[in-house]
Amino acid sequence: MPPGFEFVSIGLNQTVRYVQVNRKPDLAIWGELVKHIGGCHCGQVKYEVEMNLENAISCNCSICMKRGSLLDFVPEANFKLLSGERDLGDYQFNKKRIHHLFCKKCGIMSYANGLSPDGQKMVAINVRCLDVVELGKIKIKEYDGKNH
Repeated sequence: MPPGFEFVSIGLNQTVRYVQVNRKPDLAIWGELVKHIGGCHCGQVKYEVEMNLENAISCNCSICMKRGSLLDFVPEANFKLLSGERDLGDYQFNKKRIHHLFCKKCGIMSYANGLSPDGQKMVAINVRCLDVVELGKIKIKEYDGKNH
């Protein structure tokens, strides 16, 4: 079981269900953790991530607006870089709290590392960079990063 989650049930198709604990009720994530594979455009950077892909945020901060990211956040323990560590560049700006990692070959930012507001290590996944994703089934929430 991923750190920070509690077991809830096993579904009819044997899918294990978890709930993330220690979060505010309005931010609680209920649902299945599913393993996804993602990465950059050229294939140099590849990762796997266990996440509940029901929601993502569309942020209007300067970098998210320019790159068109849709983001979801997971604890660092749910993320595993499979290849491309040497091929990553790191871009930081403003308060330098987030490492915006991008492939040096194709330029795609498929994930970022940083700390959650409570100080836990987290990974921001650009859901547009997952190999199999149905964007129409994801609830997109607007976030005003421009003014925060």
